[in-house]
Amino acid sequence: MSIQQITPKQRGYLIVNSHPAGSEATVDRQWQRIEPATPADRAPVALVLGASAGYGQALLLAGLRRQGIRGIGVGYEADATERRTATAGWYRTAATSALVERSGGDFTFVNADAYADATRAEVLKLLAERYGPVDYLVYSLASPRRTDPATGEVHHSVIKPLGVPYTSPSLLFDGGAPQIGTVDLTPADEAERAATVKVMGGEDWRLWVRALADEDLLAPGFTTVALSYVGSEITAPVYRQGTIGAAKEHLEATARQLQTELLADRGRAFTVVAGAAVTQASTAIPSIALYTSLLRIALGEDGWRTTDEQAVDLWEQLTGAKELTLDEQGRIRLDGWELDPAVQDRVRELWADPAGALAAESAGAAWFYNQFRQLYGWDVPGVDYTAGVETSVPWPGQRQRGRARPWCGGRPRGGAGGADRRTPPVSPPRLRTAAAGCERAPAAARRGRPAGPRPARTPAARAWWWRTGSRRRRAGPAVPVRWRGRRRPGRPGRRGWPAPAAARSRPGGGSPRGCRASGRARTSAASPGPGRGPRSVR
Repeated sequence: MSIQQITPKQRGYLIVNSHPAGSEATVDRQWQRIEPATPADRAPVALVLGASAGYGQALLLAGLRRQGIRGIGVGYEADATERRTATAGWYRTAATSALVERSGGDFTFVNADAYADATRAEVLKLLAERYGPVDYLVYSLASPRRTDPATGEVHHSVIKPLGVPYTSPSLLFDGGAPQIGTVDLTPADEAERAATVKVMGGEDWRLWVRALADEDLLAPGFTTVALSYVGSEITAPVYRQGTIGAAKEHLEATARQLQTELLADRGRAFTVVAGAAVTQASTAIPSIALYTSLLRIALGEDGWRTTDEQAVDLWEQLTGAKELTLDEQGRIRLDGWELDPAVQDRVRELWADPAGALAAESAGAAWFYNQFRQLYGWDVPGVDYTAGVETSVPWPGQRQRGRARPWCGGRPRGGAGGADRRTPPVSPPRLRTAAAGCERAPAAARRGRPAGPRPARTPAARAWWWRTGSRRRRAGPAVPVRWRGRRRPGRPGRRGWPAPAAARSRPGGGSPRGCRASGRARTSAASPGPGRGPRSVR
């Protein structure tokens, strides 16, 4: 458990920590905004890729609330550490799972890289064992990098124009106060364009559909959608006519190929052009923050459509409750409210003098800033940010670290493999054995192993023991490590200085070959204490 009182750590459009209670509150507010509906007799199976943020999360909540979907959501989030909170998506996923449990639903969440073949194999196995064929596949992934599963090459996406440089006003926040700045971008080269297409194009989407087809996990009438965006001509040079636009064109071409080839007579594939939204992905695009703020001013509160409303609209079109709204390229359009000619004319007027527009109507910039911070759980109404909060929240389906221990000692040692250099790989059967509720476990059990003779170490454990120099615990008296071995001339505690008498007198003298104990050690040869393995001397 880790109860902390935390404050936001923000630099520009980057907030490196998130608030658990605030993130949970944003999910609860989304859930309450979605009007429930009576689901069909059969709960459809859905696979949502990118379920922890943005439109993926909105489509997941709308599907749970109105369609009663069951299935799997995939996200890629980071757990809390001693120095940082978990990512906001981690806390949102935990809150969504709690809502699913309270509503009696059946949805599983997988925290893994959706681009990896191993993740596909894990998800397909879970589908085959628990849910069966998939009715809906939602593809809503956004990432700065992707590892090609075929070649192992890592591709990095860029946000740049193509052909000509781009200069535009942008929205900045200095201590929360909106300011107008300028962004200058050089055009991308062909390698950067190709890498962006590799990351954000339709290649991975096609791999997922093919994997489902190969495992016979496509239900009759299977439908898959991938989220896209067109936007205004104001932002077209950096978005639709830039590297991201090239990736979106590849995504849309992939939908047409899936429809005519892989899913011919087996299902449907669409790209969905959603409207503007404040998401973690959109805030990274230059000029989009300013455009979205001015769009909010032009539309007002009543004219703006949230991601929840657009998600509900999409589900009604996919399930047949409403007719599909398709354009000439076969894309589902949800952005008619944004691209209305009268709305765009008003935005262009504001864009001509953005500083004056924000000075006259600051509500748009203030709204954007508030929405941006709420993505990380900050500035959410009704949340007490002065109170301590539990930052170590378990991923759905996993027990929280440090809870429900069957014995009364310290923390157990790490698992086999030695992923943490400070903890050696455990050699079976080094398990916790003391009964729950005891007053005090035996010393051996407090160190993470049963009483009795120490079992033989595995080769991995012996290698760790040699690499970290932890054999010093077995040799001679407990002498501080910094006084062992050879010392350097010039200052005590360095190589070249003679070892003290205590170190020279013990059998073997000095540090064993290969030990990193000399000079820069931070620990001693004394026992590291109950429940801990020997600490690294790096």
